[in-house]
Amino acid sequence: MRRKTLVIFVLAIMMCFCFSFITLAATMSPKDLTLKSIDNLNLGYNKNFYNKSSGTVSFQVDRFKGSSLDGIKILPGTSLNCAYQLDIPGKKSAFDVKLGYNNKIYQGQVYLTQDKLILTKSFLETLDELIPDNELGDLSQYPEYLYVNDAEITDLWMGLLNYSSAQKNTTEETKALLRFFVEAIPADYFKLEGATVILELDQTSFEEIIYLILEKVKNEKVRFADILVNLAANYNDNPQQIKSEIIEGINDAVNNGTWPTKEQIRAMGAFIQVKQFKYQYSIIPGGQRKFDVSLGLGLQPVTGFTGQLDIKSVSTGQVDNCTGIDSVALNFNVPDGISFNGKYSDDFTSKDDTISGNRIISGAAKEKDGSVDFDFELTGNFNAQADNTLSFAVPTLTAQNSMDMSLINGGTNKTAVVPEGQTAIIVNNTPVDTDVKPFIQNGRLMVPIRFVGEALNGEVSWIEPNVIHITRGDKVISMFVGKTSYTIDGRSAKMDTVLVLKDGRVFVPVRFVAEALNCNVNYTNNKVYINTK
Repeated sequence: MRRKTLVIFVLAIMMCFCFSFITLAATMSPKDLTLKSIDNLNLGYNKNFYNKSSGTVSFQVDRFKGSSLDGIKILPGTSLNCAYQLDIPGKKSAFDVKLGYNNKIYQGQVYLTQDKLILTKSFLETLDELIPDNELGDLSQYPEYLYVNDAEITDLWMGLLNYSSAQKNTTEETKALLRFFVEAIPADYFKLEGATVILELDQTSFEEIIYLILEKVKNEKVRFADILVNLAANYNDNPQQIKSEIIEGINDAVNNGTWPTKEQIRAMGAFIQVKQFKYQYSIIPGGQRKFDVSLGLGLQPVTGFTGQLDIKSVSTGQVDNCTGIDSVALNFNVPDGISFNGKYSDDFTSKDDTISGNRIISGAAKEKDGSVDFDFELTGNFNAQADNTLSFAVPTLTAQNSMDMSLINGGTNKTAVVPEGQTAIIVNNTPVDTDVKPFIQNGRLMVPIRFVGEALNGEVSWIEPNVIHITRGDKVISMFVGKTSYTIDGRSAKMDTVLVLKDGRVFVPVRFVAEALNCNVNYTNNKVYINTK
């Protein structure tokens, strides 16, 4: 009996809830309902995703062929999987990337932290196998990590941090912009069917609305400029200047006669033809929303170019429990030329602090004779989970375990001419000869100790029977022949190779010593590039 009473009570609540919206619809025009819906619009901002989150993104190649793609050997079935972790306040992210190609798996890690992009050495190993004709040289000479410093990475973090804090204001200004546009649309273009408001346009009404919106912008330029400036307030340092420039631009266009007229807008029908333009939404919160646009594109009769753009979107639910499908399709034909068909679509499910979905990207182009220029299709899926407790580490870079990627090309186009099979050493863009031939030991290029003194401006002293002191500036290194142990500025550590006494000469690992003396080192194409700091 209690259960039956509870069911009746819940049904009664739901009926009253729905009845309140039906009553609202009966007392307000469809346009007024639309304006009210904008005020209550939830634009899907979930601030938790701008804190810490993790997820995966995956793609598989279903088709990849065509004459323009012949030089890119991507096979059907090739897959790319990326698992990521993101900590925006901590300014760091980690990506574990796996490439499935020709029945093999290639793996590498990418990190973003502060102002650095960091790649693991495994990325170079993957490139070396996939692209044999490269200029990477002997991979054993590269350290574990490669990195680049870029101020734009710092800007990226600041943008993400600002975006999170700005979203509330941006959401309100986006609503203000939507309201501004809707206000320009005549009320009789809106209609109400049950609990659904519908805005449907044809070519004539579309052109009229574009004209009315432009007239509203012209007549309410200060309000329009305020909205735009407030939208971008967190991304520019001088909003008043931007506002003045917007208003001045509108005034100039009106005064010099370049502001679009009704006749000019009507003339755009030669380029854009509205075949379908329909937006509908339920006035009941969480109800279905649909956007369906089909535009004919063309430059007839000037060139005969024809095409079509289709945009479709369907979603249901609130921001914390929503499902939807979005798609964009474009096709066009050029007389006596290429024909193209492309499509992007995804479906998604968002619930609480998670979002997931599937994605398809495809494109095909053919020449007039039917030959395929390119034809590809990628299918994939994605998921993300906001998690404020997420914790992960990024590599700590040292002179021994990392190298600046800008040095991979040596920082110069200058090359040294050396006998076949020998290694060239280039210091500050100048080739340097060694009086005896260097050699490789345990993957390390060994050079005579005299090279350090002459080419790197280091002071070398020998202490019997097996100790070498190397000094450059305030750096002091003590090394021991036949041993991996050494000291640098009094601190003990170990190398992965040993000093060698050969034919009465002492040989040292060039990368290790040069980097310990604050030099940048890169080995590529059988050449060692050293740049002193």
